[in-house]
Amino acid sequence: MENQVKWEHMLLNIKKKGKKIKIIRKTVGIGMSFLILSFGILFFQKSGQNLNIETAQINEAQMELSYYFKEGYFYDDELGFIYE
Repeated sequence: MENQVKWEHMLLNIKKKGKKIKIIRKTVGIGMSFLILSFGILFFQKSGQNLNIETAQINEAQMELSYYFKEGYFYDDELGFIYE
């Protein structure tokens, strides 16, 4: 009888540990999800900033081109900007 009680007690302890392990796994999984999500948000913020920089550079280049064309220059692939 004592053996049976001892085995039942051991099985209960194993089940409790199993529940603890499951809880730990769930919290680690949630933590990893938040970590991955935060890195994703940071990445997209940085890529958005790069996109803003690129659009600013494109706008500057367009303004420079419009200046050259207003002044009477035209563009040749081999020679670059040539005054008419």
